[in-house]
Amino acid sequence: MINNRGGILKFLYQKGQIINDKYQIIDCIGQGGFGEVYKVETLSDKTICALKTCINDDGNSLLRFKREVKVMKGVQHKNVMPVFDSFFSDDLNYFTMPYGDFNFTELPNELKIAKNIETLIIIFKEICMGVCVLHEKNIIHRDIKPHNCIYIHEIGFVVSDMGLCRDISSDSNTLSSSKYGIGSLFYMAPEQKMAAKNASFQSDIYSLGKLLYYMITGIDPEFINLELVPDKLKNFIHVSTSNYKENRHTSVREMIDELNIILESLKPDFSPENELNSLICKLKKSNLNKDEIIRCYDLISTLKNDKIFFKYFDEIPTNVLETLLSQNTEGIELCIAKYFEFVKKGKHDFDYVDTITDNLLVIYKNIKNVELRFKAFEILLNIGTAYNRFYTKRKTINIITSCKNDFEAQKIAQVIQDNGNSYGNIINQIEEDELHQLILSKHKEINNKLKSEKAERNNMFKGIF
Repeated sequence: MINNRGGILKFLYQKGQIINDKYQIIDCIGQGGFGEVYKVETLSDKTICALKTCINDDGNSLLRFKREVKVMKGVQHKNVMPVFDSFFSDDLNYFTMPYGDFNFTELPNELKIAKNIETLIIIFKEICMGVCVLHEKNIIHRDIKPHNCIYIHEIGFVVSDMGLCRDISSDSNTLSSSKYGIGSLFYMAPEQKMAAKNASFQSDIYSLGKLLYYMITGIDPEFINLELVPDKLKNFIHVSTSNYKENRHTSVREMIDELNIILESLKPDFSPENELNSLICKLKKSNLNKDEIIRCYDLISTLKNDKIFFKYFDEIPTNVLETLLSQNTEGIELCIAKYFEFVKKGKHDFDYVDTITDNLLVIYKNIKNVELRFKAFEILLNIGTAYNRFYTKRKTINIITSCKNDFEAQKIAQVIQDNGNSYGNIINQIEEDELHQLILSKHKEINNKLKSEKAERNNMFKGIF
């Protein structure tokens, strides 16, 4: 067998060898950090199964190996790999489990996202259910990746390989307090990369999001490109793979609930407007919880018609938007980005520009995403000019003149530089002594340019007349 570096893998046992007078090795499957896996056949009844051995004889490796067996035996669920048999002695340690037909790196073509998004979500949901059961038993997997998600014909899809798992209710410091990241690089959450002891349930949620991205694209998810993701799953992956664990789904159970909603939305008779009407009706009668509000924005982001989009976006009070943005940006970022897109390309009634202005101000003041925050400011600057709306211009000037923070000033200066014509429309209404030095520099640069262009035009007219 060839390893991923092109070298030949050397296994402790060879084909045909008998293990513990019970199993005969048929093939060598793979190697891990402290174990080897073989395809074996029972001598008693010729049953095919997988046998995993512990080949590293240092104390911690054997402890991890025994813990893996304990976890797999203790969590009995159809989506968690079961254990058939186990044996521990001074010179031999192994356990057996069902032999898998394929793992997620080998998903058949008929299951690819382009063929059937619904089937893929159902498969992914089974893995989520397995991880959910682990979490309910206080176990963090810490190594969720395509190789560890396996299909077994008699059972279904299971999460496997508990070698790096952590039982937060009983693990010793020796096994769980590593100062280094453990896991698979492209699937590890940022906090887990820093140190294994930082891993939490939210770290597994991050890995699940990366797993789904891989299932969709077939690309190792070093970076997430949402352009490759179907619209129905964009927000799900965006939230689950947030670099900030507090912005991810709060639990795998919540992920499963959202997947069920997405599956429901795939039905031919599904209408996002029907669900939106129901949620907004509930909002007007009582308060929606945070997840229901995020669901509203998720549904709104699927709307294709700009007038219908604005109708439902404006149905949610700005104070609700303000509260949600202050608590969690990532859950509604895609909807905010689409709002910007519709605002920029739409033709709006003069009076409606004030409503847009108020929404943009709420977004600017509360959103955590820096790029979207200053995109809101840029749109304010441009629509104030495009519609010559005094209210919008005044609010834009207030942002510019009240800025005291160096980072914000640098961002604002960049926006006014990139939108010099729009800024020129309000430049005479701004008092220079109210400006931050970084903004003042760009202000003077644009002002001098405008004066120079005006002088050139005057000279040109003098030449003509």
